[in-house]
Amino acid sequence: QPIVSFNYGAKKFQRVKKAYGQAVVVGGILSVGAFLVFQMLPRQIIGLFGEGSDAYYKFAISYFRVFLFFTFLNALQPISSNFFTAIGKPIKGVFLALTRQTLFLLPLILILPLFMGIDGVLYAGPIADLMAASIAAIMIVVEVKSRRNKLYGNPEDAVTERKIRKIVSSTDAYIRKYAIDLPVRFDIITVTGCEAPFEVEHIEEAFYPPIW
Repeated sequence: QPIVSFNYGAKKFQRVKKAYGQAVVVGGILSVGAFLVFQMLPRQIIGLFGEGSDAYYKFAISYFRVFLFFTFLNALQPISSNFFTAIGKPIKGVFLALTRQTLFLLPLILILPLFMGIDGVLYAGPIADLMAASIAAIMIVVEVKSRRNKLYGNPEDAVTERKIRKIVSSTDAYIRKYAIDLPVRFDIITVTGCEAPFEVEHIEEAFYPPIW
């Protein structure tokens, strides 16, 4: 969090994105490791806390494998929550912090058993994990990709070399199909802002067909 805050304040936004990405990678590795342990060794883990009947073990193993099924996604929500807090958007950070336990898990634990019995408690966990991770992913993508301003780079920077090749390839196929004999120019129109008046920029001859 301090690294993100410092670089965000210094307007080194590529470092901010890099720090977040590295945190997600490390958190993802740890989460996947936990997921594999919970799926492959549930009985051994349960055995550390004492003995029980066959019914006890059967339920406990199901709990591990079902309730903790989306453990590999668990890192995304807290990391994203800290990210928003670090860049000075605490409301979004607090909202994400509340998603899994408060907004999703508790209501699901109360509602699903009404329709599914005890299985509803088991499935409340993975559903809450998936919903929390999905919300976090959507908010991060919107934050980084939306062009409310140019803090994260210019909109035209999103037109990468790979996209240029696809655009040129599609254009070439269209021209060949309809036998069009006209000069071709590739422009980019960028729109920045979330409310009017928007900043619109027309970049003529933004790129040329690459040499294949």
